Amino acid sequence: MLLVRRRRGVSGRSFRAFIHTSLGPALHVAGARDLRTYTFLPWASAADRTPGVSHINPPHERYHAAVILGTGTRAEVEDVIASPEVAAAVKHQHVTCTGVHAYAVDRTVPVIRMRPREHK
Repeated sequence: MLLVRRRRGVSGRSFRAFIHTSLGPALHVAGARDLRTYTFLPWASAADRTPGVSHINPPHERYHAAVILGTGTRAEVEDVIASPEVAAAVKHQHVTCTGVHAYAVDRTVPVIRMRPREHK
């Protein structure tokens, strides 16, 4: 999982283009089995109405995108990252990004499990 910060002064459109049309496709071509790219809307206080919880983070601590990629093994992650396609995208990330933080996720658990419908 990658959490990405947008560089100050870079338009949202340019940032989204880098995430969705440069980095994402490079990871896909390199062999990521499961790939999801997300870009976040700008923070707005009206959208976060959680009583007793502050969602106001300093700008240097806000993330603007997430990229989730899945492979069968840790070795495959290393192969994806070392690919020429990903290297080409990474070479240009400094234009739109100030930080890319990588986290390994060993296991995910569904939060909501759907039960099959009962037929009457």
